[in-house]
Amino acid sequence: MTATVVRGDHGAGALFSLYLRSPARHATELAPDVVQQAGVNVLELLDATPPKPERPASGDGSALPRSAQWLRARQYIAEHLADPQLSPTTVADALGVSIRYLQVLFRAEGTSPL
Repeated sequence: MTATVVRGDHGAGALFSLYLRSPARHATELAPDVVQQAGVNVLELLDATPPKPERPASGDGSALPRSAQWLRARQYIAEHLADPQLSPTTVADALGVSIRYLQVLFRAEGTSPL
């Protein structure tokens, strides 16, 4: 068996990090077998995900699907809410996308970045 580090700030780890945190927050409310099965499901999804998603040579984050970008944006905002410098510009920069694209992502969900 080989272990692989999966970071939660980019790539597949960013897609699953919110999902991974949720059962931990609610573990006391769930039956042990439900928590265990959720963990197994996440590990199976991570195992099926390519370790290095293809990205454009420029390194911008627009190669990810919109749903993944939107989740990454929400995660970044949640992790940086206390930062007085938090703005649509800082979120877009962190994701490697334009401010306009960030606005499109949130508009599709009926909301705005901040």
